[in-house]
Amino acid sequence: MRWNALGLVMGMQMVAALASVTEAKDVMQTFPGSMQVEMYLPRAISEEDAAYFVWISGASADGAAVIDGWARSTAPIDANWIAELIGPLRQPASDYAAQSREIQDYGERAKALKELMRRRDDAVTQLFGRERTSLQDVLARVESDDSMRDLMVDQIMLARRADAFTILGGTASQLAANILRLLHDAASDQRTGPEASASIRKLARDNLARVAEQRLSLVGATAKSGYMAYEARQRAISAGKSAVGAGASALRPVALAGAQLGAVNQELAAMARELLPPDVSRKLDERLLLLTYGALSADIFAFEAVVAMLEPLVPEGDRAAVAELCLESSRRRVAARDRMLREFDVTRRRFVESGLVRDMESWERFGRLLLEFLQASRTDALQAIGRIADLARAHPSWSERRFEEAKGEWASEARGRLDDIALTGVASPIVTRSGMDEIIRQVFGP
Repeated sequence: MRWNALGLVMGMQMVAALASVTEAKDVMQTFPGSMQVEMYLPRAISEEDAAYFVWISGASADGAAVIDGWARSTAPIDANWIAELIGPLRQPASDYAAQSREIQDYGERAKALKELMRRRDDAVTQLFGRERTSLQDVLARVESDDSMRDLMVDQIMLARRADAFTILGGTASQLAANILRLLHDAASDQRTGPEASASIRKLARDNLARVAEQRLSLVGATAKSGYMAYEARQRAISAGKSAVGAGASALRPVALAGAQLGAVNQELAAMARELLPPDVSRKLDERLLLLTYGALSADIFAFEAVVAMLEPLVPEGDRAAVAELCLESSRRRVAARDRMLREFDVTRRRFVESGLVRDMESWERFGRLLLEFLQASRTDALQAIGRIADLARAHPSWSERRFEEAKGEWASEARGRLDDIALTGVASPIVTRSGMDEIIRQVFGP
């Protein structure tokens, strides 16, 4: 069982609830070391990073070969460095999670967590220092100009640090999508021509420092927010004030950094859209949405499978109209989804800024919007399906039974996509699980 420092208070409440259910069994005794405070640790360099590092560095052929070789050879070494430098922190992280249950003074909790995070910062700094030194050593073999070599090292290490961290949960999901990685994938797509590929690479390199700064700012703000929230909570208690929402001052930097990163991601995606072939641009947009919003980004009522069954039965002269009908329905559903996601961003930011206190008015407003969006999208899709079916019914092979089966499968798949939103908890900062279940019930019935 793991959760981040940001949600440690809620996590402890979950453990307490679980302990009350199991009564005699203490979770921590049953699974010693299983609970750890999240410390936002970097992942190791992998061989898959090689092509990205070469691309973002802008290195010449000789330099590219050296960087590729460095990334591939460093991967196993980096894993060992992480085990050496960061491995020793895992037990203290587990000890802190266990002991903080007994610490009633939030100032003491803050002090202990702050010290743990200081040790984490030292270990991470040492790891990146070792990576930088090894990269400098290998580049010295092909680049005699010190300033050029240092610039290349700076760029690669900036890209590495910005891509090293993943934050779980709904408070900083903007970090999940590294727009520079997505641009690399788009530039490498076989459908992207050489000129467009070069332009996308320039776009990424020109914005490397900006994107990295925003990503690292979000990681830093989140890593500090746990102990800063405890400090704020203790100050409120000591002053005789309510501790509810007292961590808002610690979380506002997280909300701000997340919003800024999200804006940068969208800006660069829009610029790339002007350079890429339509299919590649569409793929980039879809991946950006999926990584950022998870199941909430799905086109819930997409009905391609039903169209695939119906289209062969539609008269040849009407098939262009069917294609246009499907396209217009898709555009309306996607436009409505994008409006819903914008409102989700605003409401989620308000939730984080308030110190993770769910505002009932905001929840109700977003819940209504989500319900209206889902109901309207379902109605739109059903109307389009019905119109296509009307065109197909005159065909000798028409089967009402097969049509109803196809509609049933479509509805089941749509229900599954909605269930994914509830199960993954992507909307949980705003909509409770019971609230999401009620929305699903109203869309589909019992």
